[in-house]
Amino acid sequence: MVTGTSVLGIQFDGGVLIAADLLGSYGSMAQMRQLQRVFKVNEKTVIGASGDYSDFQFLIEKIMEKVNQDYCLNDGYVYKPKQLFSWCTRVLYNRRSNFDPLWNRLVIAGLDDEQP
Repeated sequence: MVTGTSVLGIQFDGGVLIAADLLGSYGSMAQMRQLQRVFKVNEKTVIGASGDYSDFQFLIEKIMEKVNQDYCLNDGYVYKPKQLFSWCTRVLYNRRSNFDPLWNRLVIAGLDDEQP
């Protein structure tokens, strides 16, 4: 299991900042040194995660499927941070309830009506 450690989210006057290291560890061995653990979901929202990297890849894949479906509807809707957070909590709860949890801690940030 490849894991990542620290993700940090900071809110400031004009926006938000998410930072993470690039190291992926396999047990106690620092194996991968260029893992991207912060992703841009859309123009309003970013997500970062620590924990199991394959679980994070699964979650990002599902998020991008939803973003692409919404884009195809062409209704102008984009996921804002609160909506994405709510959806992610439901996904994490569902997986945990089915005894197949995603081993991640998420940081979701962005702008909602131009406010961080």
